[in-house]
Amino acid sequence: MIMGLEDELARAFSTALDGNKVYEQIGDWGVKITPHYQPQFADLTYRPREGAFADYVFFFHSLFGHIEFTNYHRYAEGHVGTVSLKELEGGFEVLARNRATPVEVVFELVKQQEDTKAWLSRNGYQIIDGKYKKWFEPVLIA
Repeated sequence: MIMGLEDELARAFSTALDGNKVYEQIGDWGVKITPHYQPQFADLTYRPREGAFADYVFFFHSLFGHIEFTNYHRYAEGHVGTVSLKELEGGFEVLARNRATPVEVVFELVKQQEDTKAWLSRNGYQIIDGKYKKWFEPVLIA
C-alpha cells in the first residue's frame, strides 16, 4: 500500500504517542518528535524549496479520551504557511481516523498574528477560552 504524506505524518504522530522517538524526513517535512519529555513535543520543519520554510512546535498528549496538540511556536517564510498548515491538518485528520480517537488542535495567538488568526477562522477553528481550537473526529471509512 502506498502511503500519502498525511498518512506518513499520522504514522509518525502515532509512533510518538506510543512512546517512541521519531527523527525522519517525510516529504518536505523534517519531523523530530521526542515523547520522553514532559510535556511531549513535536518539532516539525517544512522546507519545500530554497528560501521557503515553516517551523512548528507542538506539545502533545493523550488526555481524557482524545489527543491534544497545542501549538507552542510557529514561523513561516516564503509564503508556505497556508500550505504547511493544511498538510499538518491532513495528518491530524488521518491520526484521528487511524486511532479512532478525536484530535484537538490548539493555537494560542498574540496580537500581531492577524494573518494566522484570519487563516484559523477561515478554516474552522473556534475561539474557546481565548484560544483557537479545532477538533478532528475519527470518521471511519467503510
